[in-house]
Amino acid sequence: MVDKVRVVIVDDSEGARNNIKELISFDKRLEVIGEASNGEEAVFITREARPDIVLMDINMPVMDGIRATEEITLTVPESTVVIMSVQGENEYIRKAMSAGAREFLVKPFSSEDLVNTVLKTYDIESRRRERTTTSKTSEE
Repeated sequence: MVDKVRVVIVDDSEGARNNIKELISFDKRLEVIGEASNGEEAVFITREARPDIVLMDINMPVMDGIRATEEITLTVPESTVVIMSVQGENEYIRKAMSAGAREFLVKPFSSEDLVNTVLKTYDIESRRRERTTTSKTSEE
């Protein structure tokens, strides 16, 4: 496997961010490189840090997670968004996916669920990018 998977955590609750950081710290393949407490900060940090994965809460002040996901997907396509929310209803999942999220975690989740989701999403996105790059190169 490549270097560590670089993660940004976005949640308006500091307790939730610390909890997620702790869950991630148990796996040496993951590294938290930044955190944000609202969608606007998330967009800024993602543009600056260019993480592999952004763990995004939906309900936040200033800019919600759906709008932030859309913004990140459009402006920092190399960063992949995984939504985390207590709302597991289809409507939320649909909105998140149409905004560009690749995966959806319903809170509360276990350390194992979190780590597996991050690694699986990263792996799929890496392979997709490789294929896209390969097919672009072979077309030229």
